[in-house]
Amino acid sequence: MALTKVDPKATTTISSGWDAFNNLIDALVSVANAKGASQVGIQDSAANMDAVNVEDALAEIYIDHASTRTLAEILDENPATTTGLTWGYKAGAIRDGATVTNVTAGTVSLTNSAVNYVEVNSAGTISRNTTSFTSGRIPLRQVTCAGGIQTVSTDKRAWFAFVNLTDDSSPQLAGFLDTNGNYIEMEKGGDLTAANPLVIDTDGDYFDVAGNTNFASMTVTANRHFFLQFDGTPTMTHHATNLDLPGEANITAATGDVGEFFSTAANQVQCVSFTKADGTPVVPTSNFQDGTIQRANFLDTGTVTNAIGAIGGGAQTIDLALGNSVTATVDTAETTFTFSNPTAADEECGFVLYLTNGGSQIVNWPASVDWREGDEAELIAAGVDILVFTTVDGGTIWNGFLAARDIKSP
Repeated sequence: MALTKVDPKATTTISSGWDAFNNLIDALVSVANAKGASQVGIQDSAANMDAVNVEDALAEIYIDHASTRTLAEILDENPATTTGLTWGYKAGAIRDGATVTNVTAGTVSLTNSAVNYVEVNSAGTISRNTTSFTSGRIPLRQVTCAGGIQTVSTDKRAWFAFVNLTDDSSPQLAGFLDTNGNYIEMEKGGDLTAANPLVIDTDGDYFDVAGNTNFASMTVTANRHFFLQFDGTPTMTHHATNLDLPGEANITAATGDVGEFFSTAANQVQCVSFTKADGTPVVPTSNFQDGTIQRANFLDTGTVTNAIGAIGGGAQTIDLALGNSVTATVDTAETTFTFSNPTAADEECGFVLYLTNGGSQIVNWPASVDWREGDEAELIAAGVDILVFTTVDGGTIWNGFLAARDIKSP
């Protein structure tokens, strides 16, 4: 029902004009249906509230939005169900991490002549006790009862997310945070005993390892970063997956050595670094992959010797990858030498051969060897000869020299 305008032309007297105005006022203040505030129409742009009066519009709003609650209403006291020693609460929702639990409205029985502490846990269960609020639960209400009624009721709601403290009831910064082995800072664990496999405990990330039992694997969960300090001399055996060691070589530990490890998967461990207590390198051999060492001073160096020993006749390869110093003994039968693995063609490469009893049998040299004035070296039948071979073209041509014949004491 819309408001009716006062038509000044239809009003012939001042008295009748005031009567029309008073009728309008009476219509606005009336509580009768279709009068009063109902004279004001409500309609929004989405036509959600197309009622022609306020009462119908408010009813529609309530129906459309009855499920919406303000924060103040969540698990608040419900006056409709609160009476005597019964405390009623409204519905709400509890979030624990990524889990949201809906809590339906209900009631809790209170204890007379006591202070009741009403609270909710992470599962959405509402309970009360007469001691105090419980750690790890959200307080809702503190209700004092006496004479069978609630004399004091105080809102104690505090909206914070639940924290799961099941793994550790007293976490500390810089300490062990959970049983998965995660830390903020280093933590010294209990001592370990060398065994195969070596079991890595979960009470720290730095361990002393006692004993000398060799091992080739470890029992450890994934994504653990830990250190081992050795008190004995066990040997760790390299394995490309289970125990990947620096230089892909076995390591024999000494007292005071420290290794740093990371488990890329369960029982698959990478040794990130290994420090020897005496300062020596873990892997004494360095492979420069044919790289260049420039402007270096070498002191007290040596050349690796490939000790062939007794040849026993037949074919014998001198492999320069095994050393540039070679020792061998000719015996039994005719011997034929071949040379392998010289450096690249743009580098000088050579080796020294200490040959015993070279003249006792026929010795055949590679056809690529050029000798002084084209004559092969004459070797001693019983004694040691020293021969030198060099190449600058990757072994296409070897230059052969008899550096010393029949070396012996004066």
